[in-house]
Amino acid sequence: DQQDHILLVRDQETNFEVQAFDGNMHLKWEKELELDRGRPTILEIIPDEGHFKVLYKHKRKGKVYLKMHQYNSSANLIDSTTIMKLGSSFFNTKYETILSEDKSKIMLADYDRLSKFNTTMIDLDSMKVMWENEFKYDDFSPIREMKEMVVDNNGNAYIVFNKDNRRSNKENHRLEVFMHGPDYTNTGK
Repeated sequence: DQQDHILLVRDQETNFEVQAFDGNMHLKWEKELELDRGRPTILEIIPDEGHFKVLYKHKRKGKVYLKMHQYNSSANLIDSTTIMKLGSSFFNTKYETILSEDKSKIMLADYDRLSKFNTTMIDLDSMKVMWENEFKYDDFSPIREMKEMVVDNNGNAYIVFNKDNRRSNKENHRLEVFMHGPDYTNTGK
């Protein structure tokens, strides 16, 4: 039975391969994943009952696209969708992914920039974008001050920043929480 296998996805530099192992960790089969051409980069693999999803980006005609494929337990492609076009400058962007507890939502966060923090929430059941948000900030560094990001099962994001936590400014130390999603009309602190 295919569902009794342990699946492992391997990055082979020019392609991605799925290997299936039995309960004794003996290799049973291997298969190349069907991803788009254009230097695909896997951002997240999300396991689910009897199938798994692969969230990845790839380049086509100078533009970067975010895609999701769904595979069955035999690693056969059963669904594919383009989530969004990211633009030409997003291929080298490093993304952090945060899954909700029930694995029904995933947030993509890009905070490498000096003055912006971009987030995109994706519903994994429909494989569609729920919302996008761009936080702008002048007075802090997300890389240095970010403490934690959490996504709840409704698709709300909570981003906690550790502000003024330096020896020279301990008296002003505080946590700031940015919230966004369907339960919040605006980003708040």
